[in-house]
Amino acid sequence: MKNTVRESLFYVKKRVLDILCTVSVPCRRFSPEKNILIFSYPRSGSTWLMELINNLPNTVNLWEPLHLRNVAVFRELGFGWRQHIPEGTKWEEAEQAFENLLRGKYLNFWLASRSFPLKFCLADQMIIKFVRANGLLPWLTQHFSFQYRPLYLLRHPFAVAASQAKEGSWDYEFDEYNIPQMPYNSLFVEHSTFLKSVNTKHAAMVATWCINNKYVLEHPRHNIDWIPVYYENLLLDPERQLQNIFKRWEEPYPADVFSNLRGASSTTKEATFRENVQAQLSKWQHFFEKDEIDEMQAVLDYFGVNTYSKDLMPYS
Repeated sequence: MKNTVRESLFYVKKRVLDILCTVSVPCRRFSPEKNILIFSYPRSGSTWLMELINNLPNTVNLWEPLHLRNVAVFRELGFGWRQHIPEGTKWEEAEQAFENLLRGKYLNFWLASRSFPLKFCLADQMIIKFVRANGLLPWLTQHFSFQYRPLYLLRHPFAVAASQAKEGSWDYEFDEYNIPQMPYNSLFVEHSTFLKSVNTKHAAMVATWCINNKYVLEHPRHNIDWIPVYYENLLLDPERQLQNIFKRWEEPYPADVFSNLRGASSTTKEATFRENVQAQLSKWQHFFEKDEIDEMQAVLDYFGVNTYSKDLMPYS
């Protein structure tokens, strides 16, 4: 019975969305600069942060628009899964694609999957969550003057690797590190010699994390044109971290944000932090053997990433 109801709701939602996407509807009226953008990495807590921010009135969630299997426009442009575009690059088709995205002109069942479709007609601000766009953050903030500085959410790379290893999407046999074939893949190519020496999946996961975050962490506009948020700090003191975000946005802190502070996100299967935050933070220490942790630390050392180490907390 439950499955039947769920399938019926799924069909209704999809049908409503199909109608919205095929007629001229008032939902495509978003101002690009007014949207709230969240940049992160898979399994870093971005869904939780998105759902917290979504307590703001008149907002609607747009779900992971750079998922190439579900969003054709970026796939057809030749984007890779973790596309980088250097600052100053003139790529008119990509610029137009993001302009259309930020105006709400792309809408399908995937993008609207975390909101009821009619909310796109009622909302005046989108919360757009990216988990494969860190390499685009400086380029995008160069092209758009966002009223709300984008949020850049980081989580310990060892914890990310552990979470990915337990989640089915990363259940593959590792043979060697494959540099992605995509435009502007220099962030990977410059480390090709080192990447060829990586021979374990967990070390490869940390290497990819470093490549996707080192560029942003070392950027001269870091913590100026975007706001870094550390998952560990958010978990330990969510109220203070959210208050800091709204202070940086020069906006009053809405009381409704409190309602989801201690709830797991819709993509979290094990919500142990409800009882013990420290246990949530230290999971990776029990998941990996000592020699595996040493291997991952060696990857951080190679890339010169010192924001995280074998310690649980970031050096922020």
